[in-house]
Formats: sequence, C-alpha cells, structure tokens
Amino acid sequence: MRARLPRRASAVLAAALLGLALSARAEDPGASDGEREDLRHEADHFESRVHARGLVYSDPELTPYLDGLVSLLASQSSHPETSYHAVVLRNPNDLTFVLQNGAIFIGTGAFARLEDEAQLALVLAQNISRVELDQIVEESGGPGPEIASRRAFFGAFGYALPDLDARGALVTFSPDRTIAADRTGMEWIAHAGFATSSAPHVFSLLTPAAEAREKLANHLVQSGEIAANPDGRNDASRMRSATAHVVLEGVRLALARERYDLALSGVERVRGRYGDSALLSYYEGESLLRVASLPRDVVRAMEARNSVDKRDEEADLHARRRLRAGVPPQLAQAEQSFQLALQKDPALAEARRGLGEVQLRKGDLASAKVTLGEYLARNPSAPDARLVAKMLADAEAPSPASAAP
Repeated sequence: MRARLPRRASAVLAAALLGLALSARAEDPGASDGEREDLRHEADHFESRVHARGLVYSDPELTPYLDGLVSLLASQSSHPETSYHAVVLRNPNDLTFVLQNGAIFIGTGAFARLEDEAQLALVLAQNISRVELDQIVEESGGPGPEIASRRAFFGAFGYALPDLDARGALVTFSPDRTIAADRTGMEWIAHAGFATSSAPHVFSLLTPAAEAREKLANHLVQSGEIAANPDGRNDASRMRSATAHVVLEGVRLALARERYDLALSGVERVRGRYGDSALLSYYEGESLLRVASLPRDVVRAMEARNSVDKRDEEADLHARRRLRAGVPPQLAQAEQSFQLALQKDPALAEARRGLGEVQLRKGDLASAKVTLGEYLARNPSAPDARLVAKMLADAEAPSPASAAP
C-alpha cells in the first residue's frame, strides 16, 4: 500500500497549491483531460526516443539504488497512477528535469557534484513534487501546464539532447511552482527519514545555481518547520558505492565532447570524494594535453565561460587555475598524470599513448620513440595505430632546413 502525506505536510501542500491557483494568470485557462493525456503520450515518446538513441546510461548497481530511492519518496505521492522512475542520461552536464509521465532525467555530470545521499534524495523528491503539484492544481481547476515556461527551460538546455524535442512534455518551471516544489521536496525527504540539514546546499551545486532557493530551504529546517532529522538516513558510503562508475562516465563524456574544463573540474571532485584511479589520472592527463594543444583564444573562451559560474567549489577554482597556467605547465602536469596512470595500471594503453604524445610535444624524441614504440608493440590493431606511427615518422623526418644542401 502506498503511504500518504502526513496531515501537516498535506496542509502545507494545500496552502501552497491554493496560493498558486489564486495567482494564476487569467490567460492560462488550464489544460483539458485530452491535453494532459497528450502531454503524457509525448513524454512516453520522448523517453522511448532517448532510449533508442543510446542516450541512457545503465549501471547494475546504480539503477536499483535509484529505483529504491524513487520508490521510497514516491510512496508519498497522491497519484499512484504515475510511475516515477529515474533515467540517467549519457550527458556530462549536471542537468535534471522531469516529464509528465514520471520520468526523472539526471545527467551523469550531476552525480559528481552531489555531496551526500540527502542531496540526491532532494533532487528526486523535488522533481516528483513538480509533477504532483501540476496534477493537483489542474484537478482543483487552477492553471494547467505552463508550456511557455517549459519551452524556455528546454531552450536553455536544448544542447543536452540534440534532435529530441520535449517542449510540450516538460513539467512547469515557473518561479511559484518551483518554490512550492522545493518546499514539498524538503517535506518528503524529512518524512522519508532523511537528514535534511545538508540537503538545501544542492540548489547551489547544480545548474543553474540558486542561492535564494538554498536559503529558503535552510530557513525551513532552521525554523523547525521541517524536521532536521540529525540522526536520519544519509548513507554516504552506500551512495559512493552506487555512483562510483557513473561519476567516471561523466568525466569521460566531458572529455569526449571536448569539454576539457568540465572534465578537469570533474576529475577534482571525483578524486576528492572517491579517491584516485588509473582511469581518472588518464582522463586528467588527456584533458590537460588537449588544452595545451588548443589555440590560446579558445582557452581564454573557456575561462570566460567558467567565470560566469557562481558556484565556488574548490574543484571549479582549481580547474580554472590550471586553464590559466599556460601550455608548459599543462604539459608537465599531463606528463605526471599519464605516468601516475601507468603506475597504477601498466596495461592502460591510452595513458601510454598520451605520455608519448606529451614527450613529442616537449621535443623529447628519444623518450617518445620508446613510449610510442611500446604502445604500438602492445596494441598493433589500435584504431589510432597508423596515426601514431605517422606522428613518429614525421617527428623523425629531417626538417626542410636541415635537409637542404
């Protein structure tokens, strides 16, 4: 049997919904039953296309962990016909959004930013409550889904899913509804037994950073309106175990999409919370090597893009400092990262190839011949074997000036 909201939480929710209904714009008459059903069908179609395009990340440990959290939180839903479920996107950004069919989408990049389990629970609960609020307000004759607000939101995050359009299916993101969803989400994680004191900080960790939302949620806990539950659930070790692979995937995707600044800050977070690994050191080295290979105006553009980010996490600051360091320091750091990766895993071929490329860039041809020669000997059928061989041949070829009589 699905649990229901406690009376106090129900009263708070009802008051929030009444305020929303009274403040509704006259030009938003609400959605008919047919329109609501159309939105759910469109959401189902969107989710099917996401799966068909291979954009969903699957993990045998993460999936049941998220399913358990969603089930616990959704047990407080007043709409059992909505099947809430988490969908992890192969996307390095830290976006989260929800559709009318109950699908909660989370980018792989979000997991490295979350500090504890209570913050993850709040992300899920807040998205579930968006759908709940939308449904209950409509049933009470209030405003229907605010499609214009959804279009604005999807326009901001449209890069995340090229060729996919869910503008008619995204749940409303108007300021009033967001505040109500934040409050309800906090109520739900408290009722589910989570410690709540650290949860509000999630609003400043994820894009777009929202300090006002964090302050409001903190006030709810500090004023006693929402239980702090200091001894409540916040299983950091269980969360780290379940998310150990997805955080690495987020860094890999950032690197693959040439978001080297994002990859470097991801490396800092993952290393600080999960420890180091050969793969993580390789991602760090590869990112630094690629940044060192970029024109300086491109690197300056990265710095400018990062400077508008209001989140002052140590990982972001350290990544920005390394972007500003200039090519020689970046090459030296990349060399150290590749060497560390090979110390941890001598069979990591990509790190050996990266080390050889750094040595070539530094003009150390003798070392590069040894390193890349070993890479080719160990991986003769590597996809880039011909390219690496050509790099070596070009480096060994005499320059036109030296070849002239």
